[in-house]
Amino acid sequence: MRAMRRFVLTIVLLGLAAGCKRGRKSAVAPDASTAPVHAGVDLDDVAGCKQCHPAVVDEWQQSRHAGAHPDGDPIVAAMLAFRTPRDGAELGKSCAGCHQPRRADAGVTCATCHGAAEIASTGGAGAARLVAGPEGMLFGPRGEPSSASTHGIGTPPGHLTDGRTLCLVCHETLVNPAGVAACSTGPEMQAGQPEQRCVACHMPTAPGGATLGVIRAEHRSHRFIGAHTRWSAAPEAALSPLALSGRFDGSELVVTLENRAPHAFPTGFPARVAVLALVGLDAKGGEVWKNFDQDPLAEAPWAVLNKAYVDAEGKPTIAPWAAKLVRDTRLTGGERREVRVKVPAQVASVRARVMFRLVAPFLANKLKLAEHPLAQPRPLTEVTIPRKP
Repeated sequence: MRAMRRFVLTIVLLGLAAGCKRGRKSAVAPDASTAPVHAGVDLDDVAGCKQCHPAVVDEWQQSRHAGAHPDGDPIVAAMLAFRTPRDGAELGKSCAGCHQPRRADAGVTCATCHGAAEIASTGGAGAARLVAGPEGMLFGPRGEPSSASTHGIGTPPGHLTDGRTLCLVCHETLVNPAGVAACSTGPEMQAGQPEQRCVACHMPTAPGGATLGVIRAEHRSHRFIGAHTRWSAAPEAALSPLALSGRFDGSELVVTLENRAPHAFPTGFPARVAVLALVGLDAKGGEVWKNFDQDPLAEAPWAVLNKAYVDAEGKPTIAPWAAKLVRDTRLTGGERREVRVKVPAQVASVRARVMFRLVAPFLANKLKLAEHPLAQPRPLTEVTIPRKP
């Protein structure tokens, strides 16, 4: 193993001497006594990462981190196209801080998180707050500092080991020019369960994982399971933050929604929405009642978990252009909410289902994504509630 590491290091140093760093101009070699051991290593080459971390890179390639840039996410691309005529070309640079912090075509790469030696306390969000370590140095959540690998390995920093600080660099809060909060996951967690770690849910442990030939018993999954996972190639791995149950109380149906997440549900992108759809069945299983037919916001607004914004004239608008937040019916972190609704006597049971959308129909239409698969609702959780005699 030591011989292999010396061989890898020799190859890297020979590459530096030949000035073969991809995408950079050759430079005069610095004095050997002061030069970083791994200067010139391309930390943004994810293909290079896969040589030693194949399982982690395979997971990352399925994640929204890999596809966070406009070429990888149709919603991001559509939002940029929709907003740029009004907000200007600088919008793309602003969004890039979180969606493509190091490379325009690669989303949130390995080095985005593992190359940060410190987190600046101010400076906005995303790349502006990530303070890089020495050239050629990466940081992990465990292990001792080492230079005996393709890249240097630094002392595990606190922002990477606490399971939340690094995440909140991009996922904490986003406020528009009018001071209206669009994304607010960080404050939601602070108000709900501030001690909770993001990685507990979004990076669950997965078996195995290789690092320089060392097989580990387990590792944190880098699929970054979240809202988009339900639309992925492996939707069975998606999170289900809601617990759904119900009972009959006389002529009323009582449905209980419990948010098991430490932040609000839905959270993140402000156009996400969840809808409680109820279907009453008679004794033969036929549909005899629904809590809404076409438009849940108009017919059963209590069944819709979402945020709504208006502009200075009081007209519905998107969060970045809003003057005011006029509706927020989302479940807060850890909230348990009961919903009561009268149902006809012929209803013998009710099928309760929570449907989730990444993009509310209002915005999907504006973005010209109404027919796109990512704009279609997906079931989040479902339960059948019998009316007991």
